[in-house]
Amino acid sequence: MTEKTNTDPSFFNNHHLLKSLSEEELICMKENTHIAVFNKGETIIKQGNLTTSAVFVRYGVVKLSFEYLSNENILGLIPLGNFAVLSLILSNKSHQVTITALNRVEVVFVDIQVLRELVANNGHFAQDIMTYCSSQFWTTIQKLFYINKSNIHGRVAKVLLHLSDNVFRSKIFDILISRYELAQLAGVSRENVIKVMSEMKADGIINSDTKIVEIISRESIQKLADCG
Repeated sequence: MTEKTNTDPSFFNNHHLLKSLSEEELICMKENTHIAVFNKGETIIKQGNLTTSAVFVRYGVVKLSFEYLSNENILGLIPLGNFAVLSLILSNKSHQVTITALNRVEVVFVDIQVLRELVANNGHFAQDIMTYCSSQFWTTIQKLFYINKSNIHGRVAKVLLHLSDNVFRSKIFDILISRYELAQLAGVSRENVIKVMSEMKADGIINSDTKIVEIISRESIQKLADCG
């Protein structure tokens, strides 16, 4: 991890969550914020540690996971421009998940006590935070519901589309996680992920190697996601 002493002011000027803060409140937040750079595989936040900061992903992609019965379970990926599990961080004294860098990641740490005080004292900011957290929660619920209602092909297709549309925002992307972790996201076995992706590749729907995935036929993979 590499610490940076200066926080880019564009973070405070551009993010929609901060629009309702006054100039004085923005200065207060800036004075209690720092930036750190993490390399691939480095732990940003460890499950069980005391909650001291909210985490905003400024560059890169991070993985959310939690440990259960000594096994790591992946919850999802958070791309740049988002706070990671903000609702959990605001409402708990210790971190409920582990946040790990999947590539070179730059994060903005915001002092949690300062953030909580701003939420308590600024009603418009509190409403914006609640809307943001509710949106993240509802998106997660929808994703779980639709994946659980799908067959194996539909589950894998939905996860690949989610990664393409919402995480990497490109039809060609380095998936950054293992086939086992991809299987956890889809709720299927690693063997089924490998089998389904091989079939998609043979049918000309995707192109893939160990890490790089390309969505070739958006229409075909969307049909699998919708009908699977």
